[in-house]
Amino acid sequence: MQNNSVEYARVVRFLEHGTHAVWPLIADFGGITGWIDGVSACHVTGDGVGAIRTVSIRGRQVRERLHISDRARGVLAYQILPPHSLPASDILSTIELFGVPPRSTRIVWRSEAVLGTDAQTLRAAIEPFFSASLTNLQRLLDQAV
Repeated sequence: MQNNSVEYARVVRFLEHGTHAVWPLIADFGGITGWIDGVSACHVTGDGVGAIRTVSIRGRQVRERLHISDRARGVLAYQILPPHSLPASDILSTIELFGVPPRSTRIVWRSEAVLGTDAQTLRAAIEPFFSASLTNLQRLLDQAV
């Protein structure tokens, strides 16, 4: 990431499931069709850090590269690869999990980039998407119980 990256989106949610239940869903880089809002298909090429997923979302295709997958720290990060429709470059999204006793998880999903527009405009587009996806994740976790 470049030094002039700016955080433009952040959503924090508490899930009533432990990190042991949440992490496998977050870490499954290709298994996002069940919870990421609007995703109809996902195909992954490669394994581990450096793998590329091609996501079909609302009639578009977006390519993302796995940047970090660290179970011990509860961190998954991915880069959105050009070309894409966002008015930004060097986009990095990070999902972090924090255990909350006795059996909950605080999840923080944030994005940073070199912006081609003001942060507020991009935030208004991305944060509702993150929020809807985390609602879907909660629903998926609830169904698994």
